Amino acid sequence: MRRFPRRVLALCLALVTALLMSACASIPESGAPKKLRPGGGTGQGSEAAQPERGLTPLGLVRNFVKASADSEQLHAAARLYLTEQASRSWDDRSLHRVIADDFDTIPRPVLSPNGEPKPNEQIVVLRGTQFGRVDFDASFVPETKSIETELRVEKQANGDWRIADPPQGVVVTFANFKENYKQVRVYFSDPNHRTVVPDLRYVPMRPARAVPDKVLDALLLGPSAALRGSVTSVIPQNTALASNVSESADGALQVNLGKLGDKTTPDRRVIAAQVVLSLRQVTNSRIKLFADGQPLVQDKLEWRPADVATFEAHLGPSPELAGMYVVGGKLRSLKDESLVAAAGDLGVVSAAQSKQGDLLAVVARQSGGVQLRVGPTNGPLREVSLRQSATLTRPTWMPDAPEMWTVLDQSTVVRVVDSTGRGTWSSARVNADELTRFGAITELRLSRDGLRVAAIAGGRLVVGTVAEQGGERSVRAAQVLGFNRLSNPVAVEWPLPDALIVATTNPTTPVAKIGVDGLVVEPYLSSNLTPPVHAIAAAPSRPVVVSDSGGLWKVTESSEVWQPLPFNPGPNAVPFYPG
Repeated sequence: MRRFPRRVLALCLALVTALLMSACASIPESGAPKKLRPGGGTGQGSEAAQPERGLTPLGLVRNFVKASADSEQLHAAARLYLTEQASRSWDDRSLHRVIADDFDTIPRPVLSPNGEPKPNEQIVVLRGTQFGRVDFDASFVPETKSIETELRVEKQANGDWRIADPPQGVVVTFANFKENYKQVRVYFSDPNHRTVVPDLRYVPMRPARAVPDKVLDALLLGPSAALRGSVTSVIPQNTALASNVSESADGALQVNLGKLGDKTTPDRRVIAAQVVLSLRQVTNSRIKLFADGQPLVQDKLEWRPADVATFEAHLGPSPELAGMYVVGGKLRSLKDESLVAAAGDLGVVSAAQSKQGDLLAVVARQSGGVQLRVGPTNGPLREVSLRQSATLTRPTWMPDAPEMWTVLDQSTVVRVVDSTGRGTWSSARVNADELTRFGAITELRLSRDGLRVAAIAGGRLVVGTVAEQGGERSVRAAQVLGFNRLSNPVAVEWPLPDALIVATTNPTTPVAKIGVDGLVVEPYLSSNLTPPVHAIAAAPSRPVVVSDSGGLWKVTESSEVWQPLPFNPGPNAVPFYPG
């Protein structure tokens, strides 16, 4: 885990202002990278619009919340709704809360000592639902709860009302946050420095020319709290931008890292992957990478995403692996309904195929409960020694290891591993206290890069990080996602490392996609579906397949109408892709 000394913490606090609450320094349009001007970071945006004349206290507060989404020049637009003294003292860096769009403003009088309302003062209570907060590193932390904040407003000499006692930090609605902030992926390294891993961040979209700086500021601050301990950054923690991100005369984007230190060429190539892929969503330009004014990698100056594509993990199953489904105690192919012989007459409850397609795990009925069988896809499947259990969750595989996880009796998470490579499977308990504290676990899915886990625990969607220490696995940093916006989840799957597809019993939103940080929920159309939906299959570059009371349906995009599969196995099928 990265620890921040005081010197670096001071740098972080300085960067917060530039990253979330202000615009970055002006960027030269051409020429070699130039040194950042001292004290840069407030940006040069357009002049903020003055509030409307004659606003009521309630209208003033509502417009203040709307203006707070504009972070340019230290939230200059929002400060215009404050008294002069409050504008000077308002700390817009301490907290950044995202709330639901339908918040309330409620008036309350300010009473004089004799109990009479003061005509020139009023309290406005801002009441709503908080979805979460934006952390100092521009990551979103889900934190759903009701909020109630009092703002004191005063009538000015010209008759207009202004806020004299603003809330701590910034409060912004979800809709206005989406309008003013861009979701980006910054990339860190797996512990072995073989692949890079995306980490979601949110940076202000204005001024547009400063967005690359903000993305790199987020990258240089290191992994978000949710991923620390599972990923790392090859970029040293004291590294900073030695110059403004700028555009060269030939149209390339120039990035100059300072204080990189003595790094090997392989490490510098990983750093190039981190930078280039992080900037991929905000520029189409070639990128020239420098370290203290010299090329980052001696034999290569210009980079494009294709030059670092080998560092992106290939997470999806092979095209020839069609997937399978369980129905009526049988295991069949999603391609042509053919029976999977290895499962035979086991009385299959659920199953999972490894990403490579060579291994199969089957939960089968037995007297008094269920049993787990694992082995090659073409058989035979051997029983794994587990304590007798009434239920086991559908197995889920690690991407590149003979290891799968399941949950015994909705309470004990175990990993089943072939440590010898000879088909001898043993089990060990996973420390999943952070999941079980939410309640009974009815679904558990490892992400396709093996770094995260999603569960339905206590009837809620929970996501955590997979950590390993001393050969033991644990789940940490578990957080509830989509609370109050994604009710009654029943199934979950990972199409991407930073997104999930969820099935719910809600007839208006039977299927939805949700980011791994829980901020953005994207409903799928419900056309043609017959709720309830009870199972999902999802994988990179594959259609999403769901099972409802009418059969199996598929789509490739959330805006599409669901189409039936060529065959109809009935209402109880459980489809899955390898992984």
